[in-house]
Amino acid sequence: MRIITPSRLHLGFIDPVGRSGRIYGSVGVALSYPNWELVFSHAEELTVSGGGSEVKDKVFGIVRKVKDEYGVDVRLRIEIVSAVPLHKGLGAGTQLSLAVAEGVLKMLGLPDDRETVVRISGRGRRSGVGIASYFGGGFNLDSGKKVGSSVSPLSIFHLNFPDNWKFLVVLPSLNLNIHGKVEDSKIGEVSGEGVEEVSLLVLMNLLPSLIEGDIAVFGESITSIQKIVGKMFSRPQEGVFAHPVCEALIDFMVENGAYGAGQSSWGPVVYGLVEEKNSLDLKGKVRRYIQRIGVSGDVWVVRVDNNGRRLVGG
Repeated sequence: MRIITPSRLHLGFIDPVGRSGRIYGSVGVALSYPNWELVFSHAEELTVSGGGSEVKDKVFGIVRKVKDEYGVDVRLRIEIVSAVPLHKGLGAGTQLSLAVAEGVLKMLGLPDDRETVVRISGRGRRSGVGIASYFGGGFNLDSGKKVGSSVSPLSIFHLNFPDNWKFLVVLPSLNLNIHGKVEDSKIGEVSGEGVEEVSLLVLMNLLPSLIEGDIAVFGESITSIQKIVGKMFSRPQEGVFAHPVCEALIDFMVENGAYGAGQSSWGPVVYGLVEEKNSLDLKGKVRRYIQRIGVSGDVWVVRVDNNGRRLVGG
């Protein structure tokens, strides 16, 4: 059995501190690239091939949870064919954990409903857009969860993304390493200033413009939301964006034709919203710009994956 997952862009938190009584509400989209591709097959013993040591540790951790919960011997070969870069703002850990959980459960004939897969994966402590991206793709609004609740976040709005709207995704070679315990400590420094303004922008601008197909208003809304959310996170990330290079790239994309731009999660991934017909032109400009400022990195034109993870042969 083969599982191919999308990655995800986090377009912004709505309420990261729980001022509304719900916490970690957010918006995001699933991306067609980069993605995880995992192949599961029966074997005489558990083996994991491909991926680095951190990826293997995550896989073995999920397998241990399955063994502990169901008392089964997991004899599978799990091959990592392609990967999403970890800790770069693309939701790689969530997508990997969900794929491993679902793949192992299905291969062993164990309960594999969505709730069980999420529980075994251990994901959903904060934003739920990664979970929604995995199962359904597209654009998702996550309501967050009640303050003090451990219940996984709830996606309350899902919509397919227009085919001709693309994201120019830029991954500069910056090693920010904000994850795990470091992320846990930094999230406690986030301000709640601007929650009401973001909520209004999402409800009255972002969602209507997506439904109406108005890329200009949708892009402007993303940029506005990102600036407000960036101020909320300015203390832990020491600026409105994670790094001066991230901020420079966001400004450059907006100044050179992107309808909107922002930073995904803690970065360093940044993105610009473009129409397909203008995407390659802006991609060339961004490539030349990062060379000019002495930064290496990857630049991709990516469509939104409106389907979510694909299961082949299982």
